[in-house]
Amino acid sequence: MIAKVPFSGEQAEADGRLIAAAPDLLAALEVVVADWTAQFERNGHKATAWCKQARAAIAKATGETP
Repeated sequence: MIAKVPFSGEQAEADGRLIAAAPDLLAALEVVVADWTAQFERNGHKATAWCKQARAAIAKATGETP
């Protein structure tokens, strides 16, 4: 079991929707970070703080280390 979500109440329904959307959210974040990182690097810049934060979130979701 990965998560146990009670089947009643507004918060439980919101949590269930978030859990269901998590794979799509992760995939979208991976695409955005890859695209922005490539643009930054082409222009000779380092990734911004939000890119680093997004990479950390991706690593946490995938069980990798940033």
